[in-house]
Amino acid sequence: MKKMYSTSDVAKDDAFEYWADLVCDVYVGLELNCCRTERSAFAATISCFDLASVRISAIAGSRHRAARTRQKLSQSPSDDVFGHLQVGGRSSVVQCGHRADLAPGDLVFYDASAEYEIATEPDFAALIFQLPRPVVGISEMSAIIGNKLNGRKGLGCPIVKFLGAVPSAVSDLPAAERDTLEECTIDLLRAAMRIVDASGQTTAKRRRSTAQQSRAQRVIDQRLRDPSFDRDALADALGISVRGLSRLFRSLQTSPSDYIRMRRLEQCRCALLAPAGMTVTEIALSNGFNDSSHFSSVFRKEFGMSPSEYRATRSSQTLNRRAEIPA
Repeated sequence: MKKMYSTSDVAKDDAFEYWADLVCDVYVGLELNCCRTERSAFAATISCFDLASVRISAIAGSRHRAARTRQKLSQSPSDDVFGHLQVGGRSSVVQCGHRADLAPGDLVFYDASAEYEIATEPDFAALIFQLPRPVVGISEMSAIIGNKLNGRKGLGCPIVKFLGAVPSAVSDLPAAERDTLEECTIDLLRAAMRIVDASGQTTAKRRRSTAQQSRAQRVIDQRLRDPSFDRDALADALGISVRGLSRLFRSLQTSPSDYIRMRRLEQCRCALLAPAGMTVTEIALSNGFNDSSHFSSVFRKEFGMSPSEYRATRSSQTLNRRAEIPA
């Protein structure tokens, strides 16, 4: 059965207060806010389509914010999971440090057992799928919350297309077929969660890897001058295995040992160009090389000339450029 609620059913001055109470009754306890200048013209509607295990609602209206605060959590506890499918306009959902900015076709999930905030833009429209936690069948939601499914490409496209048609199907189908519709809806919402979960875990893993790579690079730069510093020492400093360290550098298309050597060579190359330069031996020893002959060998292999030749060539080029500048 379809139930409809609208701010047009009450006086204009009472519209926002009516809406604030209505949203809490239909969903969960929320604190609603709206700009003072927009309250006088506030308008919104909710249409509810009840299935046995899933509450589906179409919501649309003016700009406002809804927050699931700590106080509301204690006053109206719930562990339901919500799926928010943006149909028109734009909204944003923030939960557990994740922010999802939603355009039409985007689907995001949030958890009523934790704080969250939803901000809508003017003339927004969305479909809300409210599922009890046992129906969701996923115990760990951390990679799902706040990570959206793009319904305009990939697997998201057919999923969102089907979910968008559910409200009209609920109204048109005979009661005997609604159980099948509900099963399909739940299955697709679960499929969407699995896709978002995989994407969220990949993103989180990538962020952790990038942060660890940055830390590794900082450690390397701090300890380049130590000739005993190598990949084993770097792994120890990071608290990971040598194999884990190799995996960490794989995305940089190099090995830890090669990266350390290249950073030492780069430091030496810069020192060779310094106006009041040290000797080649001094440069080698001050940047982690044990002797100048080994340094000269790896430098020639990398840059195609010895350190002395490199210094002489670059110094000559600098002098020639200066000579070309008119007095």
